[in-house]
Amino acid sequence: MSSRLEEFIRNHKEEFDDKETSDKVWANISKGLEKDKKAPVPMWNWTWRVAAVFFFLTSSWFAVEKVMQYKETGGNEVAVSEEYKEFVEADHYYTTLISQKKQEIEDFRLANSDLEEEFLQDVEKLDSMYMDLKKELKSFQYNEKLMDAVIRNLQLRVEILNQQISLLQRIRQKKAQEETVSI
Repeated sequence: MSSRLEEFIRNHKEEFDDKETSDKVWANISKGLEKDKKAPVPMWNWTWRVAAVFFFLTSSWFAVEKVMQYKETGGNEVAVSEEYKEFVEADHYYTTLISQKKQEIEDFRLANSDLEEEFLQDVEKLDSMYMDLKKELKSFQYNEKLMDAVIRNLQLRVEILNQQISLLQRIRQKKAQEETVSI
């Protein structure tokens, strides 16, 4: 059927081409376009446009905020739980305490640098274990057992630092006694 239609159009092409629109039709079309340009836009039309822009901006803001929150938590909803908040508080407490203890040890400034070096090696081993546990904690999406292991590591570091400080205090006392005896 389509081949007969094509053949008919080819045969009667001149009959189709003789019909053109008059200039009057084109003049009416251009008048209508000019009238549309000059016509005031109703207030409700502007209201809908403003509402659409507001909705788009608000939606975009919420979407960006959700993506940022997802990146901060590592894609894990457990990260905002009470357990995680407690973990973060404990982690902050112990890391602050550890830095204070390290500073206290550095303040002793012993003549026996071998002893200080040995102290630092013990703490450095625990520091590296702590960093490894923190990496695992992020990759395993804040597993409760890993959080406990991190806290236990921090507690061990505090205990070791306390023992080192105690030992340093005893050494200091012994040196002070030796100096008083020799005087």
